Amino acid sequence: MTIAVHSYSIYHSPNAYFGTVLLRRNLTAVPDAVLVRRPIFVPRERGVLVAEMLDGKENRNAGSYHREDCQRWADRYGIPFRYPSHEVFAERAARWAASPFHREELPERAYYAVEIE
Repeated sequence: MTIAVHSYSIYHSPNAYFGTVLLRRNLTAVPDAVLVRRPIFVPRERGVLVAEMLDGKENRNAGSYHREDCQRWADRYGIPFRYPSHEVFAERAARWAASPFHREELPERAYYAVEIE
């Protein structure tokens, strides 16, 4: 019997990435488990600020600590991880700021628009 494990996460989050990698690793111990990833959309105005990277309210030290913490998690668990360069991130941030959609909204809309076979 197949066991479906549903994982809801925000696709742009480094923490969600780490959690998904660790979940996949642990699911290898369950022979009939299948991971079903599903995106969630939390509008910025309704969500809790954890580590905002666009117009964030956290100070430089908090942002730096978050980036370093992510690298520590990656190193600790042997998870491949690399932040995009400052130039790439700045380009993405400009696109996100000009978009009528929130960052999580497009993957969420695309995922749920697909017909299930």
